[in-house]
Amino acid sequence: MRPVSPPPERFSDYLFEYASVYPDRDFATLGEWRISYAQAAEIVLALSRALLDSGVGAGDRVAILSTPRPEALLIHLATIDIGAITTFWYAFDIRENILDLVEDSGGARMHPNYLRIGGLNGDIPSGFLDKLDALIAKFPARMRDLRTLLQNNPIWR
Repeated sequence: MRPVSPPPERFSDYLFEYASVYPDRDFATLGEWRISYAQAAEIVLALSRALLDSGVGAGDRVAILSTPRPEALLIHLATIDIGAITTFWYAFDIRENILDLVEDSGGARMHPNYLRIGGLNGDIPSGFLDKLDALIAKFPARMRDLRTLLQNNPIWR
């Protein structure tokens, strides 16, 4: 029977405990991309050290502006491991609006076929420019919201 360890103080402690017990099990998979618990723990430790070396510390606010992919999860875990706060999820609505435009013009969200060798597959669809104008008009207010969230939020002071 395995001895019971004290409860972890940080979320990443769970990752490190799993890495010591199940080093070869999959931590995350996406298609052909696979990473084990041991690999994830090593990457999180390396990223944590890099964040600390660059001056990020406990209580700092870090905006992770990335598309949702497995690497973003590891960056998020490293950030909370050192006690910083991340806000990477807050900008997803703008990303989704951009992907909506890509899908409208190219037929698919992640692998559009609008650009082709020799030109484009056709004219932009009707209503595209109106949606683009609406998205551009939304940007200044959303950037103010993000700045306020990162700089003036009393929860993080």
